[in-house]
Amino acid sequence: HGFKVSGFDIAPNAEEYARERLVGVKSAESIDLKIFDMLRMPWPYDPSSFEGVLAINAIHHTNYQGFLKIINEISRVLVPGGLFLATIASKNNHKFGKGPKIDDYAYLTDSGAENGIPHAFFDEKDLIRIFGASYRIKELRLISGEIPEADKAMKKEGALDHWLAYLQKK
Repeated sequence: HGFKVSGFDIAPNAEEYARERLVGVKSAESIDLKIFDMLRMPWPYDPSSFEGVLAINAIHHTNYQGFLKIINEISRVLVPGGLFLATIASKNNHKFGKGPKIDDYAYLTDSGAENGIPHAFFDEKDLIRIFGASYRIKELRLISGEIPEADKAMKKEGALDHWLAYLQKK
């Protein structure tokens, strides 16, 4: 019969932006949208609230410790056996190593559309180590060159490589 959908973003206009795109979608009014900072713990959901979590181009917008907190919080809100699909910046990404260094994994973007936004970057070994204790890795794949039309101008800056992580909570 479908499913319950919740979402949040820190951007002040995120809820309005999402609602505009949901016009005409059946049951769109029942979607729970919030303005919320993913680094504020705990998230506004009970433990084991979700059977699935989708995080596209979001959870790497922090430093290493912030990334670990987010991963732990996702584990808290997922039911055992719950699925987690995410895209995560790769160390092959052209932004890796550019801008002020925050820690061994993260840099503060200092130009372009994401100026001032931190990015944490990972290689395959990093992600296997981070996810291995709490998740079964169903797929971990490097996505390269799949640039949405809106981001074509960014492609000339270099590779926008990200990891696709498909995980199942243990």
